[in-house]
Amino acid sequence: MTALVLEPETAAEELFARVGLLAPVAVDAVDDVCTATRPAPVPSPTVRLVPLPPAASGLEADGPAHTVPPSLGRRLRILRATDRSPVLDAADEERGASPRGDVTALAGLIAQATVEVLGGRRSPGQLARWVTPGVYESVHQRAALTVRVLGPRGAARPPVVRRVRVCTIDPHVHEASVVVEDGAQVRAVALRIESHRGAWRATAVEVG
Repeated sequence: MTALVLEPETAAEELFARVGLLAPVAVDAVDDVCTATRPAPVPSPTVRLVPLPPAASGLEADGPAHTVPPSLGRRLRILRATDRSPVLDAADEERGASPRGDVTALAGLIAQATVEVLGGRRSPGQLARWVTPGVYESVHQRAALTVRVLGPRGAARPPVVRRVRVCTIDPHVHEASVVVEDGAQVRAVALRIESHRGAWRATAVEVG
């Protein structure tokens, strides 16, 4: 190992050298000290790509799916009305022969007219002669509510009667089920038709 000796240049340095305050320092020793005090290199951060977790599959429903609630228009057009008071009041009267006329055709006519009234396409007054007062009042109120909420209906394709079934209870009482196509909807209409003072009248009407 090569040593570097610093020769004293002044009297003070020579004096310090004699007492050991200015001792010769080896170059290799200086290198060792510099190496020992040099800070250790900081490792660079490691970047690693982590794959994304697999997408979660759709959850299966434990029960039936919720159905869409009916629209306001559909709810307003559902009707159930019954009024047999005129027939009951006349129960003690002699009914005589049953009225003339085709009950099947009459049932289809009343069902179609009722759907038209509820849809705002026909005046309720045109139905008055074929139904009892209580049924007429219920149809009239429901039709007025429909027009007030949904507005008057413009000219559209009228409802079409697709099927009529009549069940005869007795010569003076008939029950009918009618299928009416009302635009995109198909409605079922149930009727009870009874004779009253020589004429047929619907004493019960249900539209679904």
